[in-house]
Amino acid sequence: MLTPHYRVPSLLVILLGPILMAASRAAMDSQALYELEKEPAYWDAQARATLDAALRLRPREHQAKNVILFLGDGMGVSTVSAARILRGQMDGGSGEETILAMDTFPYVALSKTYSVDKQVADSASTATAYHCGVKANAKTVGLSAKAVPYECNTTFGNEVYSVLRRAKAQGKSVGIVTTTRVQHASPAAAYAHSVSRSWYSDADLPSSAREHGCVDIATQLVTNVDIDVILGGGRMYMTPKGTPDPEYPTSNSRKGDRKDRRNLIDVWLKAKPNKKSRYVWHRKEFDEINVKNTDRLMGLFEPKDMRFEVFRNSTRDPSIVEMTEKAIQILKKNPKGYFLFVEGGRIDHGHHDGIAKLALTEAVMFDRAIHRAAQLTRESDTLTVVTADHSHVFTFGGNTPRGNPIFGLAPKKADDQMPFTSILYANGPGYVHINGTRENITLVDYYDEEYMQQAAVPLDAETHGGEDVAIYAKGPMAHLFHGDELDPLYWNNKGRNALHTALNKPRNSHQAKNVILFLGDGMGIPTVTAARILKGQLERKSGEESSLAMDSFPHLALSKTYNVDQQMPDSAGTATAYQCGVKANYGTLGVNAAAPRHNCQASHGNDVTSVLHRAKLAGKSVGIVTTTRVQHASPAAAYAHVASRDWYSDADLSEEAVQNGCRDIAYQLVYNTEIDVILGGGRTYMFPTTYQDPEYPTVKGARKDEKNLVDEWLKNKQNAKYVWNKADFDAINPATTDFLMGLFEPKDCRYELDRDPSMDPSLTEMTEKAIRILSKNPKGFFLFVEGGRIDHGHHATMAKKALHEAVEFDRAIERAADLVSDLDTLTIVTADHSHVFAFGGDSPRGNPVLGIADTQATDNKHFTTAVYGNGPGYKIANGSRPDVNESVSTDNNYLQQTAVPLDSETHGIEDVAIFAKGPMSHLFDGVQEQSYIAHVMAYALCIDPYVDCQLPEANHAVASHPSLLLLLMSLLLITFYPI
Repeated sequence: MLTPHYRVPSLLVILLGPILMAASRAAMDSQALYELEKEPAYWDAQARATLDAALRLRPREHQAKNVILFLGDGMGVSTVSAARILRGQMDGGSGEETILAMDTFPYVALSKTYSVDKQVADSASTATAYHCGVKANAKTVGLSAKAVPYECNTTFGNEVYSVLRRAKAQGKSVGIVTTTRVQHASPAAAYAHSVSRSWYSDADLPSSAREHGCVDIATQLVTNVDIDVILGGGRMYMTPKGTPDPEYPTSNSRKGDRKDRRNLIDVWLKAKPNKKSRYVWHRKEFDEINVKNTDRLMGLFEPKDMRFEVFRNSTRDPSIVEMTEKAIQILKKNPKGYFLFVEGGRIDHGHHDGIAKLALTEAVMFDRAIHRAAQLTRESDTLTVVTADHSHVFTFGGNTPRGNPIFGLAPKKADDQMPFTSILYANGPGYVHINGTRENITLVDYYDEEYMQQAAVPLDAETHGGEDVAIYAKGPMAHLFHGDELDPLYWNNKGRNALHTALNKPRNSHQAKNVILFLGDGMGIPTVTAARILKGQLERKSGEESSLAMDSFPHLALSKTYNVDQQMPDSAGTATAYQCGVKANYGTLGVNAAAPRHNCQASHGNDVTSVLHRAKLAGKSVGIVTTTRVQHASPAAAYAHVASRDWYSDADLSEEAVQNGCRDIAYQLVYNTEIDVILGGGRTYMFPTTYQDPEYPTVKGARKDEKNLVDEWLKNKQNAKYVWNKADFDAINPATTDFLMGLFEPKDCRYELDRDPSMDPSLTEMTEKAIRILSKNPKGFFLFVEGGRIDHGHHATMAKKALHEAVEFDRAIERAADLVSDLDTLTIVTADHSHVFAFGGDSPRGNPVLGIADTQATDNKHFTTAVYGNGPGYKIANGSRPDVNESVSTDNNYLQQTAVPLDSETHGIEDVAIFAKGPMSHLFDGVQEQSYIAHVMAYALCIDPYVDCQLPEANHAVASHPSLLLLLMSLLLITFYPI
């Protein structure tokens, strides 16, 4: 049990227990919850409960009897976050605090989605990867990458086999459930081998395919594997050409499609005469199925795909929840167990249509199916995995307040003085221009079920995204999910090696001597993926297969980023959460949510204390390193308590703040906590107005109080140095320097692409110097390192600058790993928030991540694969968007195009990743509130409020074992084929 050093008010303890349960939170009045969230004790109690659960969590290391694989087609992390808010708002809450069924899964990983031949994958090749364990080419299912799309003769000898098929061979029952046609790419990879995902029936086969003996997907559905339960759409591909559909008898487009005149439904029914098999096409018949005396069930409820959930006729068609329940009830009768694949397939279709309401409603219903499955199964014998095949170029942001309707408008108008929705797409059919400007959405019903969100680039169908997607897992072996290619042996060996590493990965349950918190400001998951590709391409590789330093961290979680008063967070409220353990209001630093922004008087008495400050009190050395000004919101939460993140110097204080005795951030940097190492920008806020900057003589100091805060910091310190240029920085000897302040620019440091290496050190160099100085303390250290200009590059819609900042940030992580030991150093990498940044566009493998898409848009102009939902990159030339080419798009200052014009691109609202390694890093799991990060750091260090943690000190005789992120197949290989 945890032993907190302080006491929570008894009334709050009574209230918080049930509030932390999802049902109670959903039912609670939003205003009442908001008032509770103002109390630090609310967040402390919540984090302690989560921490206690994580400490009690033990891996289930026995064999799984059953496996359920839930696949949200196109369900990227941004879709999950938006669906969470929608679910909460449908239940009457503000939404952000809602907990999805998948959020409760204890293990989370990220999955790289690229195909062998495509940077941005499709559902066929990804299905081959997660079903069969082998990456493949786009458009192909159940085949290795030696098979060429559409070339039938390359099928034979290149087949790869799914876990479903292997489970059947082991005597288990198997089933597929989907909201698409059952011949769709995602379920098809479980049973079929086809060089074209579109060969649904024999009518779709070209003559060359028939001549070479290729078989359509529908035929393979009933002949390749004896599948016990098949539920979804796709009737027309199963019956002879011209057969009237039972539901739409007069519709010619829905009649049977098969040229071979076979009735594949009858073939399936007669395949197992000794078993009780049933076929249904109507909800009434489906409901009448008695699972006790039904061994096999095929239900095909639409000629093609099933209807979107918002249009589903509940008297005719069952929901995905009902189909999942029926499948489990039939399959679980097998004493040997079962394998079930469940696809929420129309999430993808809603996004392709540019209609977020359709996509997100599908995602909510998909999560309800996950919840229902949990009620019908036992975690002790059933491995449940939830993941996606790929993402979409779907973004949502826009400076929205807490509880803003997910399909509603952003609170402020765009630069063209027209409103915009918080949800936007980077490309797609929602691009509409009237008289040379985007459509005024107040003239349409943007809450309509078929409203198409605006897009930056016009395409007939919105494209997939290229970023990593999440894997959520629970049950036996779920802990294994944490973080020449034509040959399937390559992928099988890669998966087995990752699995072997995971199985042999020991937990480090020692006390941490040191903690390093790396914060990539604005580094959402799309940024991580794009930076990985860029890093590889800078090394003259294709890029997609590259690994970042953070990719090697063995433990991963997702962090919910909202502020107490804002749906879309800022770097101040989030910094208070991860530095101090308490969620706060937008724009405030080091104070709880009882302090409104800009209100100095209200902030008094509402201070919250950072882990950095507590580490210093415990005798550790502490430091901050940033590429922004050192008074920036992210580092400032480590030492300051202010009602406004903008109060950099006393010249920035409001009249009310001066009257009520509030101090500026720079002042607090020097006087609040004795920080041993301070490296970054921000000179101007430290010196009086009479001060002349040494690098830019025309730049003056900002301080009206005429204080020289650098001199104040140097006072009474032994072995203390101040530097402002690279030469002086390089001359610093860590062995003889105990305190170091380096301020290399008047405000923020320069972008990495613009940095003068003769004048300014890199983030990597600053990180190394900080560690070498801090690590001399035998009691250990706490270091905060921020890659702060990732965020600034995104705000400017300069993707090149943002991504190069992210690559340099990762280099700093790699260098830190060389200088410390995982045995005694907890290292965490995370972000404060994301951005409305996306990359997609059907780009081939190795396409420059900052380059041009392979095809033109519907306006016959080129577009970049990297695009933003909103921002200053919105341009109209001669009544339409300008064309773009490689020479333009690769310029360091190129602004990516956007859907909505804003002076500054906005943050995104979706979850961000937490990567962790070292002592107690296993406590990062699942989906957590951002404030949880500070509690894990404090617990690992055994500092306030966890001074009695009683963790053993690290044993340096033990070797550490870093791990790679696992492919989904890695786990499923051992489930059925132990190594």
